[in-house]
Amino acid sequence: SKFSSKIKLSKLWQLANTDLNKIQIIENYNFPQFELLNTDLNIEKINLPLSKYTYIDFWWSRCKPCLEKIPKLIKLYNEYNKKGFNVISISTDKTSNIEKYWLKRIEEFKIPWKQYLDQDGEISNKNYIFSFPTNYLLGSNGVIIAKNISINDLEILLSELNK
Repeated sequence: SKFSSKIKLSKLWQLANTDLNKIQIIENYNFPQFELLNTDLNIEKINLPLSKYTYIDFWWSRCKPCLEKIPKLIKLYNEYNKKGFNVISISTDKTSNIEKYWLKRIEEFKIPWKQYLDQDGEISNKNYIFSFPTNYLLGSNGVIIAKNISINDLEILLSELNK
């Protein structure tokens, strides 16, 4: 709304505006309930758990920073899940890597929370998620309250659940 009418008539503005209006994952709005593949490779609508906080983690099975974060996230999940913290992971693996890497990583790390597959990163690309891991923290109402919260900051926030 702050751009001039002249700029809004330009082709560059129209292209950018069209792309930006397609983004569905936006802070201070509800996290969309996409239909994705589950670990049985069946289409399933994301079901947000009834939790005080839900951490949505976008990752892929050969992303070193993603893999390094999993044990820390498992520790937090195990400590705070019964107190109101949940995790949902959305992998952006390529079709050719589903069985070779994605499902093996889930088993290898014994990841206890719900896993979904954004096959070939279709939804991620549409929402300009190009760096991994990317995460969103949701409040109890499903509204995105933070993006890319660090594990340390998440742990500080979750420690409040012990009080």
